[in-house]
Amino acid sequence: MGGWKLEAFRMAVYISFPVVMFHLFNDPNYFESSVRSLREEVHKRVDQEATMRIRQFQEEFRKKNPLPIEKELMSR
Repeated sequence: MGGWKLEAFRMAVYISFPVVMFHLFNDPNYFESSVRSLREEVHKRVDQEATMRIRQFQEEFRKKNPLPIEKELMSR
């Protein structure tokens, strides 16, 4: 067997490896660029003008093409 020196070295490696990995991969600067680009992709900025144009189109479409129940209510 290796003796107590080998066992002490192995124990130091077993303890230090997770601590070093935690320190390296828990650094916010390491993930900042990838997280920022992913966040921008997922949460795209909303264009207010485009939203207003879509809502206006929806209102005009509903006025031109009412739902069947609206037609029935209007005919009474």
